[in-house]
Amino acid sequence: MEESDTSFVESIELSQNRHITELIEYCESKDVDIAFFTAPLYHNNTDFSGFEQSLPNYHSFARSFEDATLFKDYSHLNEEG
Repeated sequence: MEESDTSFVESIELSQNRHITELIEYCESKDVDIAFFTAPLYHNNTDFSGFEQSLPNYHSFARSFEDATLFKDYSHLNEEG
């Protein structure tokens, strides 16, 4: 991956998503654990804190890796990553 490749997402606007709401409600009714996550992203400055507040069991791995050699492109890890 080129060192100059960077993320183009700077902010995320949260809004009610009926599909997510229905999925959460369905899982709760069936006593099924559900988890949400953001995968690792290279050179990402997006603020995902809103997800932590609005989604149950949310985990951000967006800034887990900084080494460009572990990425195929800015949003996909390669085999080593």
